[in-house]
Amino acid sequence: MKADASPPEARRKPRILLFVPVLVVGGAERHTVDLCDWLRQRGFDCRIVVHGAARSEAITDTPGGRDAIFLNLKGMSELRGWWTIRRLFREMNPDIIVGINQTPLIISVIERAIGATRARLCCIFHTTQMQAFEAYQARIFAVASRFADALVYVSETQREFWTGRGVATRLTRVIINGVDIDRFAPRPEAGAAIRQAYGLAQDDFVVSVAASFRPEKNHREFVEAMALLRERGVMVKAMLMGGGETLDATKALVATLGLGDLILFAGEQREVNPFMCASDVGVLCGKAETLPLSALEYLASGTPMICTRVGGVEEILQHGVNGLLYESGSSLALADAIAAMADPAFRKPLAERARSSISHLSLTDMHLAYERLFLDMVAQ
Repeated sequence: MKADASPPEARRKPRILLFVPVLVVGGAERHTVDLCDWLRQRGFDCRIVVHGAARSEAITDTPGGRDAIFLNLKGMSELRGWWTIRRLFREMNPDIIVGINQTPLIISVIERAIGATRARLCCIFHTTQMQAFEAYQARIFAVASRFADALVYVSETQREFWTGRGVATRLTRVIINGVDIDRFAPRPEAGAAIRQAYGLAQDDFVVSVAASFRPEKNHREFVEAMALLRERGVMVKAMLMGGGETLDATKALVATLGLGDLILFAGEQREVNPFMCASDVGVLCGKAETLPLSALEYLASGTPMICTRVGGVEEILQHGVNGLLYESGSSLALADAIAAMADPAFRKPLAERARSSISHLSLTDMHLAYERLFLDMVAQ
């Protein structure tokens, strides 16, 4: 049966449940709460359900995340969790359950198989390379995806990666991540205020990292690069925004290397745009990325990027055009990239091209693509 060709405003809006593992500060989580808020504004009955207990006020205090339901479950091995989810699905009776990444989709597929719901199942998949401890989930996910009704990739590179590993669903779409180009815009005054508040001079060369402190985000490599730059006499200061499990270890490494006067920890921030505007360069040194939202936000803010050459990063970052790319695992290569960016004459044209390079990736267009997908799912 063909999808309904009538305009979105004229079609029945399904009840949607967005099912996430946790609700901490991260790209997938911010993507989810923004999507929930958008769908509600468009007249959808939409709610976020969180499998675990982990949360951050920077996310739960957003319009889309304020009334999220936390199940406080520990994992798929917790038997009571299956009954809890079964009861919730029956009570909420959604038309569509959207699993954010692999675990929620696997759970939803099994729950539907045992009669807990008749909802259509969709997965918005933000992952490319999984961590070693998640390898078993990749195999289960490949099987579960065949029983889903739709699978959304957030980059073309990611789709090619997983298709080559046997992941297949009856309906597959690539919906590239988008950015709010009005919210994330160059704001020199806001950037100057952040510099003043954190004791940074207006002529300091400042780099920053906006990423959760998790092993795959590889903050250690950044700190090691900063140590190499100090040895070379490159004058650079850094701000690190975010929180997470490796924060304490990163702070300890900074102290051990005597970099406390060069690296500032700004914590989790509800509004990161002023910090991005305070930065001459943004850095992402993750071992695994798909299409990072923070990179889009830096570029929209007029700040060029240095990123690892992983996942779908090259779909938005062109080496020597709006930033620099380097091979993950080399603090030396990262230090070289930062040193190159320390030259204002080198950095200026990259900064001038930053915003225009991603202006076609609007948040509104992304949200409209999801709206069309959900309407098509219930019309088929």
